[in-house]
Amino acid sequence: HNFGHHMNVATPEDGATARYNQTVYGFWFTSVTKQYLNAWRLQVQLLKRQNISFLSPKNDMLWYHLIQPAYLGAVWYVFSFETMLFAAGAGVIAFLFLES
Repeated sequence: HNFGHHMNVATPEDGATARYNQTVYGFWFTSVTKQYLNAWRLQVQLLKRQNISFLSPKNDMLWYHLIQPAYLGAVWYVFSFETMLFAAGAGVIAFLFLES
């Protein structure tokens, strides 16, 4: 976040900055897509700079992709499939509020 958005805030490179007259739905799509791709780009650069393998435990993006389904799987296991859907929906809604 600090190396992407904060470095490029309010510039065309910043995915988290809405364009003039852009709809909130268009902004959500642009923001999510650009920030996701930028996060991967920054992670790969960091790993290369430190001479660390992509499949290293130090790859934060891989951890994020493992933790989310593990969390939802745990909610499903402990509670129910419906509760897992509710948790996923709450996460999506919270994320969209954060992005707007």
